[in-house]
Amino acid sequence: MNSCSSSCQSQRPQLADISVEGAQPLAACLGVMNCSDLFGNEEHWAAAYEGCWDHAKSTAEVTPSVREFCEAYTLALFDCHYWYATEACERDFGMWSESMRDRVAVCTMKPSCSQSQDCVSAIFESR
Repeated sequence: MNSCSSSCQSQRPQLADISVEGAQPLAACLGVMNCSDLFGNEEHWAAAYEGCWDHAKSTAEVTPSVREFCEAYTLALFDCHYWYATEACERDFGMWSESMRDRVAVCTMKPSCSQSQDCVSAIFESR
């Protein structure tokens, strides 16, 4: 592993929350960039990461585990009067690791919709 990859992993521990299926296209995209582009400043990192993230979301494999999660999650949101297309859920949550999806699933068991929403928001805001 080159020093840029090592630096990226040590400086951005939240990358561990990404699924293998999401990490592969994300890493391929980030891997073709100059290390200086990624670590030059936070704005460059954010722009590069966002572009690669969007590309990876569109190409990551949707696993049976993600499909199962999204069936339950979109139903829970519907019960709270929100609409979230299953396909959008699969693209979005296909990028996240099983442990991230498990933490979100726990949120859906909160006694109220607002508590569930606050719980999910807290997970992603802490990243």
